[in-house]
Amino acid sequence: MNFVDVSLELVDDPREVFIDSERCVYCVNALVPAAGRNKAPTPLEVKLWGDNGRRLYSNAKKGDRVLLQNGKLKHDLQNKKHWISGGSVGPITDASPISNWVILSGQCIKTINPENPKECKTTKDGLMIVNQSLSVRGSSRDGNDLFNLVAINRMDDRVQLARLIMDYTRKGSGLTIKGKLVTSEWPDQESGEMRRKTEVQVQEMTLPPKPKTEENAIKPQSSISNSQEVKPLWNAEGTQKTWDAWNGDDEGEPPF
Repeated sequence: MNFVDVSLELVDDPREVFIDSERCVYCVNALVPAAGRNKAPTPLEVKLWGDNGRRLYSNAKKGDRVLLQNGKLKHDLQNKKHWISGGSVGPITDASPISNWVILSGQCIKTINPENPKECKTTKDGLMIVNQSLSVRGSSRDGNDLFNLVAINRMDDRVQLARLIMDYTRKGSGLTIKGKLVTSEWPDQESGEMRRKTEVQVQEMTLPPKPKTEENAIKPQSSISNSQEVKPLWNAEGTQKTWDAWNGDDEGEPPF
């Protein structure tokens, strides 16, 4: 399962890229609004085909804001870039809320080591942060996509997503999550150049089925490592922006 529903700001004009003499794909670079006060916008490329692509190409231009629904999130692991394949697009009105939702279903690629601060840690502010990676099946041509997941909760939260992911996911176990695209930026300590990391922050999840035998049961892990470094985290949803709409017919699939 792979669905993405996001608001986008176009950073250039849509363009036609011809695959052969009869077929073309419509591409545009865009930004997903920042997911919080301390986060950066998420850059990605959108690739559309057919009527949806032609509508975007004919109506949209650099600086416009659009809503893309029912696309598929892809990840170029080698170049560390995300892009969206397919989906329906439409204009955003001034009253439209910012959308940033991703639904992914796949297999976890690791068993989290609670002693490794890169995989599981607590901050001085009492936040528990757990990182998992999810392999999501793609097409036979593209292969699987690998996404970095992050789950965060306070120790007194009623729903402790980070704790659940640490305790109940293992290498090869199935997992379905609903989350949002989150991008962090920071200056490299040596070069001073800006570094960027994009993750899917888990908002909801379904746990894998319980094993039938006690021998294969997944047992919660009891300890986590403490980090001396306090990571910047956002406080709330990103602030609403006033966006212009572009004219176009409302076609395509309804939002999931």
